[in-house]
Amino acid sequence: MYFERRRTKPVDIDSEIVVICGGFDEAIVVDSLLSEINIQLSLKIVTASSFSLADGDGGLSAIISLVLSRSASNLRCVSVISDADGNYAKKKYDVERALHKARAKHHVGPEVISSIFLLPDNKSPGELEDEIAREMQNTNLSFQSCCNFFDSKQDKQTNKRSKRKLKLWLALYGDISHQGFGLPFLYRQYGAEDRMMKELREYLSELVSAPPLTSPV
Repeated sequence: MYFERRRTKPVDIDSEIVVICGGFDEAIVVDSLLSEINIQLSLKIVTASSFSLADGDGGLSAIISLVLSRSASNLRCVSVISDADGNYAKKKYDVERALHKARAKHHVGPEVISSIFLLPDNKSPGELEDEIAREMQNTNLSFQSCCNFFDSKQDKQTNKRSKRKLKLWLALYGDISHQGFGLPFLYRQYGAEDRMMKELREYLSELVSAPPLTSPV
């Protein structure tokens, strides 16, 4: 595994590739997908918890800055993987700006590549859970019922709708194994499906190639 969920103190990073995930959920899926790839370089996945921050404490900007301040001289690539949320273009701009500012602050040279992937597919607004929810809605009758109930309530909150639907389904219909693992169980289950998350799989395969093929930010 490339991701350690919790640390009691900030982590120093001695890896050639660092993948910064916007949250624990993304880290679980990325870790699962990377386990299928033959990686030739040292790699570490980090989130806010890697630096004893709460999710959202300073946002991705704070995590990016911490990663670059604590990375060793062998760093070759820093990747940011996060939900696009409601506006793909705005989120991409915000992440690019955070990377640019952090690189300048910590004097990171052009030999270190920066790369971004915004879920679900690196081109659309949305979140990690959108693809999982779509797959389950096509194959799981109890989840379909759950979605119908959720949508009938005319919930005005637009962000994280798929995630909230999955949480509701787990609470109402999940069996013991589902409830024991919660959403991480679903992330690993669907992350292991070959037909799922095609764009993310391709991105990660390119990211860990030597040298990385992605362009600097």
